[in-house]
Amino acid sequence: SMKMKAVTENLLKNEGGPAAYTTVMFEKDYKGYYQLMSTCDIFLLDIVPSRKPSHFPPSVTGDKSLKKLSGAVPMIVAYEMAVVAHEKFAEVYQEYWTAPVATYDDRFESRVNALTSLMQKVYEAKHPSL
Repeated sequence: SMKMKAVTENLLKNEGGPAAYTTVMFEKDYKGYYQLMSTCDIFLLDIVPSRKPSHFPPSVTGDKSLKKLSGAVPMIVAYEMAVVAHEKFAEVYQEYWTAPVATYDDRFESRVNALTSLMQKVYEAKHPSL
């Protein structure tokens, strides 16, 4: 079966849907964190233009932003993890993704739909006979 691991409880506010497949785990050291993340099927990026303008190019949020390949992106690429990301963030880093990407816009339901569809896609890839 597919399991998701979350490093914050924010993902579990809605107890139905994806929360049923999510395990909340807290890792306090780098080695444990990266070992945990290497076992995940999907990474849900919570980076949006309104809260993290420095992660978006000037055409998205203004002239103070810089394109970065830092934070979670190298890990997602290296571990070939499927990712759910804001549509603008996914576009900025499209040349780096090594696994399926599902995108969402600024609406919460869009994020839920992106995660749900990617969960189905990953599950079907892991269980092709079903």
